[in-house]
Amino acid sequence: MTHFRRSSDREDNIPSMKFNTPINFTLLTDLLKSYGDVDEIVFKSHFSFDEHRIAEICRESGRLSGHLQLHHPGRNAIEIAAQLGISVQKDTWEIAGGKVIYFGECSHNPSVIRLNAGIIRQLSELMNQWAGESERQWFSEDKILEVAAAHELYHLIEHHVHGPAAELGAHSFARQFTGLPFSPLLYHVLLAHLSKGEGFKYK
Repeated sequence: MTHFRRSSDREDNIPSMKFNTPINFTLLTDLLKSYGDVDEIVFKSHFSFDEHRIAEICRESGRLSGHLQLHHPGRNAIEIAAQLGISVQKDTWEIAGGKVIYFGECSHNPSVIRLNAGIIRQLSELMNQWAGESERQWFSEDKILEVAAAHELYHLIEHHVHGPAAELGAHSFARQFTGLPFSPLLYHVLLAHLSKGEGFKYK
């Protein structure tokens, strides 16, 4: 189980968390195609909302994305968080013996975004081997960090939204704000496979 969800931000203190050697293979192109569809379609298989509620949440997250881009031109999520007084920290952690892995988490009072930099780095390094040349930019360490930060930034700004609606909105916002050509849910799927020792081949 993987999720986007206070400690030192010194990356040289991040312990190594190694995935198993890949043993099973899935075509990455199939996943890229499936999760590259519009959010309203992707979310139907992941959330129990009806299509009208999904569309509404996507529109609301789109408005927030546009608002932040208008008022913070050229800034990424981490930079905007800093401007809003939100501390962004990098660390590595796991829960339940590695069965639950988070890309990030956030908390209020004080407002903090905590990014699981070790896991993000490992996912990026492995996807660099399996992704096609034109897709690798979307699996760089900086890009995954940016998407994870955007996801948590949504939670801190839209703190009145709770439960599945908050997760749907955060995924939609992160995609729209960062320009990701597929749903951030794909990162979840990839990490779940990698944590089980499964790999991908690119066709």
